[in-house]
Amino acid sequence: MSSTKELKAIWDGKPEGATHFIKNSEYKYWKLTYMNGYQAFIETTGNWINVMPGKLYSIRSLSDIETIIRLQAENVELLEIVSEFVSLVEKAELEALTPATSLKKPLAKGESK
Repeated sequence: MSSTKELKAIWDGKPEGATHFIKNSEYKYWKLTYMNGYQAFIETTGNWINVMPGKLYSIRSLSDIETIIRLQAENVELLEIVSEFVSLVEKAELEALTPATSLKKPLAKGESK
């Protein structure tokens, strides 16, 4: 699996109309289309490419990449929320174990301990 940074680079670099990409020595973007009832990929330069079914494992959907980026961002937000909640719970537990001096009745004027 690619890192979020790599996925964002792939997503940000996509040309208009691209639906898929293949990562070889560089990113190559493709558009999935249908020709005579068969799936075909068009290179973003406009050239047709024949893709053998066995080679499809290296092709990734750009819509899947977009979804992964969104879910990873949501995951970071949730981790921050959970972390804040855990901190509040730990603080409350510590306060419960510590004598609650702030809850004692304040001394009246002229009163001593």
